[in-house]
Amino acid sequence: MVIKEVIKELKTSNTPVINTLLATRETEIIVIGLKEGVMLKEHTAPTTAKLVVIKGKVNFTTPDAVHLLKRYDEHAIPLKVPHSVTAVEDAVCLLILSRQLDTPK
Repeated sequence: MVIKEVIKELKTSNTPVINTLLATRETEIIVIGLKEGVMLKEHTAPTTAKLVVIKGKVNFTTPDAVHLLKRYDEHAIPLKVPHSVTAVEDAVCLLILSRQLDTPK
C-alpha cells in the first residue's frame, strides 16, 4: 500500500513525499509524490536509475535541458549529472535504482 500512502500524504504536504516500495540487494524502487509546484531539489544519481511517472506531470531538469514527463513516461537518469524534478501538476513517480556497480562496456 506504499503508493496509496504516498498519494494520501501528498494531499497535505508541501514537500516531496518519499517512501520505499522495494529494496533488495540488486534494486531499489522509491515512490516520490510531488504536489504541483513542489521541487525535488538538484542532486545527482550515483547509480543507474530510471524515473517513471505514474500520475501527473513533472519537469525533469538538467543543466542542458528540461524534459516534460507525463503519465507513463519514463526517463533514464544520466549518471552523475545534476538534475531536479518539479511537479507541473500533482504527480507520483517511481524511481528505479540499480544497486549493481555499473561496469564499463
